[in-house]
Amino acid sequence: MRLTSIQRFFSYLTIIILFVSGVIWLIFNVFTSYNPDLRFLSIWSLRFHGAAAYGFLIVFGMIASTHISFNWQVKKNRRKSGIILTIFLTLIVTGK
Repeated sequence: MRLTSIQRFFSYLTIIILFVSGVIWLIFNVFTSYNPDLRFLSIWSLRFHGAAAYGFLIVFGMIASTHISFNWQVKKNRRKSGIILTIFLTLIVTGK
């Protein structure tokens, strides 16, 4: 069973937003010196990252309820699915 176009769109969208907002936060907090004028970019990128993480949880639940459960029942891609599920669940539980 393949992902529907809506599932594919929202999964790509949330992953891109998570990546970009995380990179922006990393740049302003690790690789640049403290600048009070640009502090709002760091704060808003972290807020945006948190909102995108909630969106990703919704997308992950949507995919898990259809795509993952179907492929698990037909014993297709179990090793890859197990690795990806382990990574995602670790990120969800640790909040990182």
